[in-house]
Amino acid sequence: MSPDERQPFASHNDRAYLAGIALLTACSWGRWLATGSLKVDESYPSLGVATLLFLGLLLGWSLLVGSFHGILTDAFDEQTAALSMARLRRLTFLGLAIASLMLPMLSNDIFQLFSWSSLAARGKDVFATVTALPESEWASYVSARWARTICHYGPLTLVAAMPAAFAHGSPFAAILLVRTCWLIPLVAVMLASFRLLPSMRTFHAMLWLNPLWLLEGPGQLHCDLVGITLVTAGVVLAMRRRTVVATLLYALAVVSKYTFVLVGPWFLLFGATSNRQRAVRALLLATAIGACGAAFYAPFWRGTPTLTAPLQDTFSERPGGTLEEVVGDLVLAARGRSPAPPSTTAAVAAAEDRAAMGGGWLVVAAVKLAVKVVTMGVIARLLYLMLARNRPEVTALGTGAIIVAAVTLGAPKFEPWYLLPALPFFGLSCTSAWRRWLTGAVALAVLPTFANVLPGTSSIVPIWGVLSTGANVAWFFAMFRARYLVPLAETGNIDARAAEAK
Repeated sequence: MSPDERQPFASHNDRAYLAGIALLTACSWGRWLATGSLKVDESYPSLGVATLLFLGLLLGWSLLVGSFHGILTDAFDEQTAALSMARLRRLTFLGLAIASLMLPMLSNDIFQLFSWSSLAARGKDVFATVTALPESEWASYVSARWARTICHYGPLTLVAAMPAAFAHGSPFAAILLVRTCWLIPLVAVMLASFRLLPSMRTFHAMLWLNPLWLLEGPGQLHCDLVGITLVTAGVVLAMRRRTVVATLLYALAVVSKYTFVLVGPWFLLFGATSNRQRAVRALLLATAIGACGAAFYAPFWRGTPTLTAPLQDTFSERPGGTLEEVVGDLVLAARGRSPAPPSTTAAVAAAEDRAAMGGGWLVVAAVKLAVKVVTMGVIARLLYLMLARNRPEVTALGTGAIIVAAVTLGAPKFEPWYLLPALPFFGLSCTSAWRRWLTGAVALAVLPTFANVLPGTSSIVPIWGVLSTGANVAWFFAMFRARYLVPLAETGNIDARAAEAK
């Protein structure tokens, strides 16, 4: 028996990792005990309790991210076997078990999804109108601000959340039912990834041990968990030359949430060595997405707005967590004005902010245009180099970089779980610069949401909002050249694991 098997938790990183997850989970239960409700928005503990919970979240997150950094360093160290596969599997499933006990504490998204799915199951239109939302048994768990938002997810996500209907309005039962239905296929994919990719420590560590994945996926049950499960299964099977099944899984991920279209470059290019093969692959992908879309949209179809209205609503959202928002707030501050309050709907808030900015709006518009141009240029260059190099590690790294560029620079709004689709691909190939950036991004991304445990009367909220959002936006541009302009051209610097396809 190896020392690792005799002393399963001898590593300081292992103990800190599990302690961090446990503390975050305990904070979620503490919030529920303090408020008596699982509702997050418009439901806060007393100021003293909320402050203790906020500090507990910071401590738990620090433990989790710090230990993850050490674990990831071990995973990428080819000279030692500090992170054995036995230790990695043990941490993976223990972490998942603890995170799966977490209650909603950072957003109401899960209850909004329950509302949409329950209404859709009764034949109501949730993609183009919000008129039916008050009829949902979950309406009281959704804040007024978000109760007037149409569904931005795909039909597969609505179907995946429909087991909540059997809870008969009990939030605990609904969360238990949906979590069970989502975790069963997830565990199956995790087990398959360990069995079919038995020596790829970086892949498993970057994805399954990632604090961002644990908190936002199994912990807070964001619907990206469904898409990541499908994408990861597709990646594993594609690396085993099961191209058709992998393509179908990718198509299902896109139908769960359209942002998963960003992982398409990998499924298009991996294993395709000629233009003819890429053309065939593109046709296969388009056919699969069309067929899955037709099958899952059919029960909810109300005409073209079923597809177009969510997209239009997404791109007209008020900027959040982006450079555009930061510049806009600075312009408002310079004019002695304040942004529209968070309770204001996105469309109204955007109109009010623009009116308050006056001529300063031109500055914000110029920044927005410049960032969009940079984003398109970066993505175009990455795609060109991926095609020119045509190597598995370049394809994986390029796909991860494209996803990050799109969600941090090009998207109208940023949320921490937007980074999740990139994790499997950085697990396949990652430079040292990208590892440093990702560790920082994981640490910073969720910090703005920790303020959601605090009542609006707390003096911490405005200060924390400015500092945490500003740090995130600054980090979006950190190591820009090393991440976007160097790694694909200088493949010798890539810390990659060759594809194990056989």
